[in-house]
Amino acid sequence: MMILLWIFILAVAVIIEVLTPALISIWFAVGAALAAAAAWAGWAVWVQIVIFAAVSVLLLFLIARPLKKWLDRNKDVNPTLPDELIGKTGRATCPILPPEFGRVKVGDVEYEASAREPVGAGDLVQVVGRQGIRLMVSPFVSGREPAVDTGTEQGGV
Repeated sequence: MMILLWIFILAVAVIIEVLTPALISIWFAVGAALAAAAAWAGWAVWVQIVIFAAVSVLLLFLIARPLKKWLDRNKDVNPTLPDELIGKTGRATCPILPPEFGRVKVGDVEYEASAREPVGAGDLVQVVGRQGIRLMVSPFVSGREPAVDTGTEQGGV
């Protein structure tokens, strides 16, 4: 009878992990699988419970965090918006009337953008920062250094 309980716990933990891939319930599935093996071998119920608890908790605390860090090692908030765009010039493809967003083309790529002052369609703009997936731009003035927005997100978090 206990083997059915452990198989049920294993199945529930796997389903939860599939629906919410957070590397939490999978460790309980491993613990349940080992407890089911102990039940199949005829070990006492208290031994099965100890195996389930010990394996689940140890795997959760010893493996989950390092594995999550390793899996997330190459994640970037938005790899399509490199910081190298800051200082580049582009052209507004539609008006940007703060606080509304508009679109700008930098190189061959068009991005959503915001500005602190109005920018007309077709005007040259300079990228001064980024906020997540949106460029921050200002009207382009020849010979002016980019006034980098210190309130923007610089790099991935």
